[in-house]
Amino acid sequence: MHTLWQTDEYRNVWWVVALDGLGHDGVKDAASIVTARNLLKKIKRHSDPVLRHYGWTVKHLQESVGGPGGMCFHDGQGSADIMLQLRERPSKQCNTFRPFGRAMGVMLHEMTHIAGLGLEDIHPPEFFEKLKEVRGVYRKLLLVARFVVHLFYVHAQPKFATSSMIYS
Repeated sequence: MHTLWQTDEYRNVWWVVALDGLGHDGVKDAASIVTARNLLKKIKRHSDPVLRHYGWTVKHLQESVGGPGGMCFHDGQGSADIMLQLRERPSKQCNTFRPFGRAMGVMLHEMTHIAGLGLEDIHPPEFFEKLKEVRGVYRKLLLVARFVVHLFYVHAQPKFATSSMIYS
């Protein structure tokens, strides 16, 4: 692997792709495409610090329809493509989305696969130990980010601070 790709600058989600961006026909509700893209962007913002922490890369974070809640296609070298089912029903016509917390939980699960644990067995006990660690790192980084944002808004712009601005 080229050394350029091993810098922290590239240890994040490179692209987010909603269904329409994949060339699927049949998504009739244009607003649902925007909603899906925004949900993927929020998942990216929350995932990037964890990816940098572990030195992992997600090249494509894509919306999927059907199948399990998520799929990780990793190369065994720290990078992967991840597909998440964001819609409540496995249908392109569904415009009801899963809650962010549920989608983020699936994302953390799929990111854990990048660690390369148990290639011969999809979910050995070591996988769940690593997933618990990844969730802990995510919670810790989320608290740090909230604290930094809180400091910025309280001390730099007190009249604009609202609770909804904190890492949304």
